[in-house]
Amino acid sequence: MRQKAQDFLKHPLVSGSSVLFLSSLFANFLNFLFNIFMTRNLSLEDYGTVISLISIIMMPALVSSSVVPTVINFGATYFAKNDLSMVKGMFYKITKPLVLIGALILALFIIFDNQIAVYFQIKDTRLILLAGMTIFVTFTGATVGALLQAKLSFHFISFINILASLVKLIAGVTLILMGYKTLGAMWTVFLSFSIPLIISFYPIRFIFKKDQRTQKIDTKSLIKYGIPAAITAFSLTSLITTDIILVKHFFTPIEAGLYSVLSLIGRVIFFLSAPIGQVMFPLIVQKYTKDEDYKSIFFMAILLVLVPAVGMTGFYFLFPEFTIQFFNQQKESLKIAPLLGYFGLMISFYTVVTVLTNFFLSIKKTFVVYPLSFAALVQIILISFFHNSFLQIITTTFIIVSLLLLSLLVYYTQLHRGKEKK
Repeated sequence: MRQKAQDFLKHPLVSGSSVLFLSSLFANFLNFLFNIFMTRNLSLEDYGTVISLISIIMMPALVSSSVVPTVINFGATYFAKNDLSMVKGMFYKITKPLVLIGALILALFIIFDNQIAVYFQIKDTRLILLAGMTIFVTFTGATVGALLQAKLSFHFISFINILASLVKLIAGVTLILMGYKTLGAMWTVFLSFSIPLIISFYPIRFIFKKDQRTQKIDTKSLIKYGIPAAITAFSLTSLITTDIILVKHFFTPIEAGLYSVLSLIGRVIFFLSAPIGQVMFPLIVQKYTKDEDYKSIFFMAILLVLVPAVGMTGFYFLFPEFTIQFFNQQKESLKIAPLLGYFGLMISFYTVVTVLTNFFLSIKKTFVVYPLSFAALVQIILISFFHNSFLQIITTTFIIVSLLLLSLLVYYTQLHRGKEKK
């Protein structure tokens, strides 16, 4: 029994996830302190503005982060073969256009800052400029984090996660106490992206060495996998980002602030289990590349995700007011207490969807692009037409995510049966 426990703890998925989980736990604790500080030192309107700006950043950044599955899949394959020249070739092939797109988006944010500010009911256009600068940083460094993941550098990723949260906390507290409020909060977001990115280049510095030759990449194979994988990743993140942005547009600033608090607390479930999917992806890619069994890793990942999801959702249903007051002490925030359990349930389903999606992408089954992109599009359309209340928005997203989960499970069953017949 003791040996089995030791073997379980030494399993790459468990050990890797544990490192990321513990670091994420500490990083999220620092983020929690930052968010607590913001909710107590900013008005609901200002807090809603900051969270909405972060969501605005995340939407274009989805385009950059959508290359992550491609970088991990191809990068993990090249690292498994110890082919660093291919890694270097892929890095430049993907990074160059991303930098150009990021620069273009920044230019658009500068040119149309007034229009963007009016649409999202934001008074200070400097906030829009900072959002554009942050988006440029996310595009510049999109391939770096994914390459570290493909390299299985989980300890360094853990360090970077903690550093980003530490920068956010220190800079955020300092700037907000100095009276900069939303402007200080947005400078904090920019710094928390920029400083860790600069340091992240260290483990992959071989890419910039002149003596390391650059291998040409087969563009066709990269595009064949990359485009559907990118759309899938974009759609997946859109499912828990679109609602915040649309609420900011359709509801009052104070109501948007309340929904931001609800979303923050609900997504704790996802943040707790996210490291498991991060570790699972490159591990399965390397197993798949070497033609080794990878199903055990997948099943273990599902189990490890379900345990905290069920526990946290149950807690949200039983103690919603306590949970909300723990995060936000403003009495007005208790209005969202009846919705917390349902939001947690929706996020739990979404978390399982995320693991299933990453699993399919890790074994190059890009068919998932169709149900994911359809679900993301339907969510935008339905919320745009039906947004009478927060409950209506949560219910809409929950139904979409539930049907999506069902379709992915059916796809997995068919895929499994097809292999058994062969």
